[in-house]
Formats: sequence, C-alpha cells, structure tokens
Amino acid sequence: MADEDIDLSDIPELTEEDFKRAKPLAEHLAERGISYRPGEPYSVTIHYENGTSETRIVKPEIVILDPDVRRYFPDSESVNRTLRSLIALIPERTS
Repeated sequence: MADEDIDLSDIPELTEEDFKRAKPLAEHLAERGISYRPGEPYSVTIHYENGTSETRIVKPEIVILDPDVRRYFPDSESVNRTLRSLIALIPERTS
C-alpha cells in the first residue's frame, strides 16, 4: 500500500498545544525508567509461530545532528544530497 492510499481522515491534526507538550525521546523514556543510549547495540528477540525464537544484536546506524545544523538539514534527503555533493569534490584516490 502506498502512503497516499492510507486513510488518515479519523486522525486529528496536531495542534500547537500538542507540540508544546512534546518531549525529547530520551527524556520521555527516562521518566519511565528506560535507558536510552542512541547508537548503542540492543537485542531483539523474534518469536516464531513454530515456538522457536531467535535473539539478534542490533547496532542502530544513527547520526545525531546538533540543533544548529538541523535547521539547515531537516531530513535525511537533504543531508545525503549535501554529502554527495561534497564527495564529488574529493579527488579520487589511486592505489
């Protein structure tokens, strides 16, 4: 299903008040006693219908932008586009 095919008509729009109450994820989790360390590995257990399970260690690939940088790069697309243009300026190394 494409994003534009999803019916969102029963979901209310967010208000300014909603955004004022928003908290950073780390603060929200800390209030609930949950440790959050971006970029550190964590384990995920997958339970299969046949009764078996598998635990995997996942290392998230997270890049955290400082607020002053985030003003110029609000999403992944803008960051990747800019980095690609910088890569094009780097001379290719020869062995």
